[in-house]
Amino acid sequence: MVLDLLRPLPALPAEAPAPVDGRARAVGYATAGAFHTAFRRTLGTTPSRCLRERGIR
Repeated sequence: MVLDLLRPLPALPAEAPAPVDGRARAVGYATAGAFHTAFRRTLGTTPSRCLRERGIR
């Protein structure tokens, strides 16, 4: 579920990722904080750092 948030939403271009809160809710998390915690536990980094490292932000 966490890795789904790395993919762009169909309506958005890849260079303009959706805010974390919107993506978190889209895949079932109640809050951005809950997603952030799960993302960091799973991938060992934060969502924003992951996007920067991939050259998306």
